[in-house]
Amino acid sequence: MANFLSRLFNEDARKLKQIQKKIKPVLDLEEEYKAKSDDELKAMTPYLREKLAAGATLDDIFVEAFATAREACRRVIGEFPYPVQLMGAAVMQGGDIAEMKTGEGKT
Repeated sequence: MANFLSRLFNEDARKLKQIQKKIKPVLDLEEEYKAKSDDELKAMTPYLREKLAAGATLDDIFVEAFATAREACRRVIGEFPYPVQLMGAAVMQGGDIAEMKTGEGKT
């Protein structure tokens, strides 16, 4: 039983590190996307759609799509998704279930 629990918690820690690694490039683009004009940011949506139509996968456009959405949130509603919120979104985008505790910014 102890081995099962140990494996379970190690698996969770491993998944957490994978998700943190996945969103780091999104966070690294913060200043670049802040510097984009509104028109440049709006142009990202058709650009990403074209990439998908050309055969790109959601994983292929993940970083650009999340960076675009993050900056759009900041500009439109004045709220900036925190890393933990991006992690939750990344988990769900990957087809898994994400659970966030109270106060971790689900709204």
